[in-house]
Amino acid sequence: ASTVFKNIPAWTTVEAGVSRFDVPGVPGAFVLTNVLSRRECVSIVRTAEALQFRRDEPVRATAATAASTTPILETTTREDLGASTPTATGIDNVEWLCDPHMHERIFKRVAPHIPGATGINRRLRLFRYSQGGVYRPHLDGSWPACALDEKGKYIRDAFAGTQRSRLTFLIYLSDGCEGGHTTFYVPRRDASGRVVAIDRRHVKPHAGCVLCFPHGDDRKSA
Repeated sequence: ASTVFKNIPAWTTVEAGVSRFDVPGVPGAFVLTNVLSRRECVSIVRTAEALQFRRDEPVRATAATAASTTPILETTTREDLGASTPTATGIDNVEWLCDPHMHERIFKRVAPHIPGATGINRRLRLFRYSQGGVYRPHLDGSWPACALDEKGKYIRDAFAGTQRSRLTFLIYLSDGCEGGHTTFYVPRRDASGRVVAIDRRHVKPHAGCVLCFPHGDDRKSA
């Protein structure tokens, strides 16, 4: 089965305040609305373009991974999950270590909604999808806290392994496109614990919103 989670305001502003919505059927996943304003999203996109995107390795789209605009509770068959298309897709990306002011401003907005969080990683990786671009199913890995030293040199692990990410912090910078959903694949089990089906849960992108979900070695990694 496939479910689209789209109960997010179509227009969000920072002035409205950040709200949290759990993603149905995906343990530990939630959406934070109104984190960034439209103007802030545009500013980040322009900064990424100025830094210059580079081409990611192409991947092959599959029926299971392709972004979906299908209605809620669409039926998905096992054949759908295994089918593939001949279209190879490319995704552009750029990495950016954001300045402390920006980092603190964003974290201050979201901190009340993420109990126990000590910060967000300053290392941002921005992606630009071309038409048909898609990422294959994967688990995000944990990442150490990054920073710059007093001479401006990049430090991959600024706290000697004592601080690592536990949640993916996925900021949506644009919307209004066809597709573009983030898809989770959730095993459905019978009474004996055997996996009998895979449910797809889609989160529709809205500019200024953030999707968070467990990653790394967390048992709830999605």
